[in-house]
Amino acid sequence: MLRVPAYDLIAEEYIEFVLQADDPTTILGLATQSLIEMMGDVSGQVICDLGCGEGHLSRTCREFGAAVVIGVDISMLLLAAARRSGSSEIVYVCADGQNLEALKAETFDLVVSNLALMDMADLAKTYQAVYNVLKPGGGRFVFSITHPCFQAPQITIESNGRLITQYATEGQWFSEGIGIRAKVGAYHRTMATYINLLVETGFIIERVLEPTLPPDTYPEMSQNIQVEIPAIMVMKAAKQ
Repeated sequence: MLRVPAYDLIAEEYIEFVLQADDPTTILGLATQSLIEMMGDVSGQVICDLGCGEGHLSRTCREFGAAVVIGVDISMLLLAAARRSGSSEIVYVCADGQNLEALKAETFDLVVSNLALMDMADLAKTYQAVYNVLKPGGGRFVFSITHPCFQAPQITIESNGRLITQYATEGQWFSEGIGIRAKVGAYHRTMATYINLLVETGFIIERVLEPTLPPDTYPEMSQNIQVEIPAIMVMKAAKQ
């Protein structure tokens, strides 16, 4: 019996949640904004959007001048939503991000992934799959993740920060409450795991961002813990 992808079970809720991608005061909005900054000029490039969901980042890449955009996701329901709302010039493929054999090897200038790597159980396989489809000699991998140090199991939100009582133990976990991560969970890894596996796969790390909400831009949120404690991390790596 085939297992139904977790996001198929909450597809409508997730599509509603992704509307926050345009709001830079949310974690998703800040991640999206930072990821776009890290991508740089994508004009004329061939791009794979890994874990594309309903296609918001795929559409953005196309709007910014990418020549070809292929969105990959395991959720048929989210891909159906992407096809309904996106350009017919974007190709959407149902595939597991840990195995991208449906895509031609050494084809892409850029693989992007926005807050999706935490949904993939085998990070080493995912990195290798990405490496295989990137063009040699400079193909880039740009991704955002929830910050492994500050978005982890056993975190208590306090008035002036976060109390972290579990970090080194890796594995799947579910946040408390009723949010997306409470329903689909996430795979927690240490920062060392994210970085070392990139290097072992053959990537060269070019830049890392830990964006936070700037108090001078959002003065009403100056006491928010996201001003000082990053909720996300964005990385750019290149294939040799």
